Amino acid sequence: MAALDDLIAIYKEAQLALIKIITGNTGAGTKTYYNTILRQLTALLNQLAAQTGHYISTEIPKEYKAALEQTYDYFKRNNLQMNLPEMFAQIHSDAVSELAAEMQHHITEGIFSAGRRVMRYADIARDNALRQNGLRASAVKIASAQTVRDMQKDLIRRLSEDGFFTVQYGSGKYAYQVGLDSYAAMVARSTTREAGNLAREKQLLANGYDLVVITEHKPCCELCARVQGRVFSISGKDKRFPPLSAAFTSGYRNVHPNCRCVAVPWIEEMRSPEERQAAIEKGSQPLRDERSDKEKALYTQQQSDRRQMRADLIQYERYKARLGDDAPQTFSAFRRIKNEDGDRWEGLQKEYRQRFESVHNSSIDNSGGSGIIKTENLKMSADTGFTLGEKQYEVKEDKKQVEDSYKYAKEVLGAGNVKFDKLKNNEVIQPMLEQVNNLKAKHKKSFSQIFVDDTMSDADFAMVSPDLSLHLNAKYMNSAEATADFLARMKKQKLLPKGFENTDYLITHEYMHYISRSEVDNPRAKVHKVIPDETKMLKNAPSKNSLISKNEYVADSMAMIEISSINDYSESKWNSWLKIYNYFFN
Repeated sequence: MAALDDLIAIYKEAQLALIKIITGNTGAGTKTYYNTILRQLTALLNQLAAQTGHYISTEIPKEYKAALEQTYDYFKRNNLQMNLPEMFAQIHSDAVSELAAEMQHHITEGIFSAGRRVMRYADIARDNALRQNGLRASAVKIASAQTVRDMQKDLIRRLSEDGFFTVQYGSGKYAYQVGLDSYAAMVARSTTREAGNLAREKQLLANGYDLVVITEHKPCCELCARVQGRVFSISGKDKRFPPLSAAFTSGYRNVHPNCRCVAVPWIEEMRSPEERQAAIEKGSQPLRDERSDKEKALYTQQQSDRRQMRADLIQYERYKARLGDDAPQTFSAFRRIKNEDGDRWEGLQKEYRQRFESVHNSSIDNSGGSGIIKTENLKMSADTGFTLGEKQYEVKEDKKQVEDSYKYAKEVLGAGNVKFDKLKNNEVIQPMLEQVNNLKAKHKKSFSQIFVDDTMSDADFAMVSPDLSLHLNAKYMNSAEATADFLARMKKQKLLPKGFENTDYLITHEYMHYISRSEVDNPRAKVHKVIPDETKMLKNAPSKNSLISKNEYVADSMAMIEISSINDYSESKWNSWLKIYNYFFN
């Protein structure tokens, strides 16, 4: 694990480098400062990707080879026939290449997702600093040193509050931000474990063996509990046992990310008649969680401890970012001070708050009647409305409208799972549902799950989660005025295509995620052949949002073909979008 520890250390160093980039540059003005951050951040991200590539090119083949050798030695020790792995070199070489490409894809996506998050905050910090100093971003060439300092403070404040270099993990109400170092470690651990499982699978099949058993470890989660100790058929041809794909349902050779389960050979000839019969009888039973209440409680406590550890680590990173050398030197020292909950912890909290307030007080104040709406905390206030920055939004309640839209989603759209308990009226949502119906009539597909969700980020109007359910932000669904302000912000930031700053476009975009997401998320899918490279993507992007990820570029491209006209765009741009659209619909 030394190589993995080294990789994690590289990511932690990158976070410190990011802080230096933000605080160590001043430039002649906000434009110079912004461009300097962008240039140095891009170089840092490329360096991270290269260093990760070195880990992948050495550690994945090493893990794969080790599993091959262990399998071969196991067979030889037990006087079983098995050819040397070298006899199937091409099979193994292809498998390693696929694993390496997949790991590179996931970590690179994480690296640049974290980078885009930093630059989005830089965008906000720049605009806020310019507004505070009475300037307009479009008119300013060079701003004062004070403006740059304000931008620095705002950017540091946002990143220290929300975490430096983080990636979203999970979706909907289960989504949370994890540090890029933790994300990279999770991908690395999962892929190296997958390399071992895949190596054994390939080696066994190449030598005429088809059965494996999943190892056991305790405590474990409900997913692992379903498969541990069970025998599986790799090919699925041995009907006495469930296929291995029933254990590895995600398509990867893991039960879930960070999983400790291992698929090892199960040689029937080496088992007693009683063992064979027990395995066959169990093979006919459904996969289910058979843990005792005690085991479940132990696992729940373990996960709770880990969540607390993760929360403490995130808190420690924030304290380090704000307090610098005045923060505890190690994470263990920080936890010890916190758990003792004495004078030292009280003093540390007080120092953190004081430094927070010194930065926060110099951040943006919209009380001067500028009409600019702060995008920070969107809060529900009782049942009558919510505030967004300094602005109060009223919420009109109409249960009949909600019932009508609920029936429409169930009966017209055919959604099997609809949750509208957070919806107060249907002024925003009903036209969107009708647009989904138009798309359904044309493409014969629609969402099976639609949720009005009050746990979504204020930056998200709508989203399609990995299980392809549609999540709509309750705050915006309940206020046409808040929706209009959201669209205005998106227009100003050029996060929507020009001329399509409306909810019809937003829901069409999410519908295209529903159509395309599963394939785009799979780095082996053929759709990647029609997605342009980064240079052409930059040239043909319908909006800034398109550059956030391949998923966003694909959804934007398809939505543009769906609701716009070739007369409004160059032929080359239109044709690049049309290739993606035709991939899914023709």
